[in-house]
Amino acid sequence: VDITNDSIKERTEKLRKIVFDKFIEDFPKGNPINSDWLIKIINEFHERPEGEDDPKYFVTPYFKQYIEEIKANINLATGKPLAPRTITRFAYTLKHINQLEEHLSKKYRIIEIDLKFCNDFVQYHKEANKYEDSVISKSLKQIKQVIKTARTKQIKVNAEIDSDKFTFKKSETIDTYLNEEEINIIYNYDLSDNQSLDKVRDLLITGVW
Repeated sequence: VDITNDSIKERTEKLRKIVFDKFIEDFPKGNPINSDWLIKIINEFHERPEGEDDPKYFVTPYFKQYIEEIKANINLATGKPLAPRTITRFAYTLKHINQLEEHLSKKYRIIEIDLKFCNDFVQYHKEANKYEDSVISKSLKQIKQVIKTARTKQIKVNAEIDSDKFTFKKSETIDTYLNEEEINIIYNYDLSDNQSLDKVRDLLITGVW
């Protein structure tokens, strides 16, 4: 960290300007100008959170805030409020983040949502919770979506959130099929006593071929 006299002077001057500009903004509005007001500005300047519930710095409170905000959103495709299951899915994703935090005994900052987080998230939920690939993939997709919205609120995010590697590809679906011998077994099975099943069997044989 550069702590030369010039850098200290530069940062002090920058802070002085921010305090002055904030005073010009708040004083005419009748907002209280006191020690709490000043400490808040200084903390924001030095990127110091007010606590682990500060949505400007920590993932969990920001996620909660996001979920509350989308409850009032309208689905542009239907013109109706978002489906409850959509909101519930975001709540599940938040739960998955909290599970990892509890496992690691840490609270993730928004700036820490990077490729290492992505890797840790996948590894933990695959090995510890045995979640299906599709569940992990959906959660990572929503995490990426939510964290990107923080930019619109002038919150710093890690550039790696934009990486194509910040994802988890689901395992390829295994094609299930019958071989020729198995098809012939079904074809030759005697269903003469059940015309309905006999017709269904004909349709099945046509389909699998």
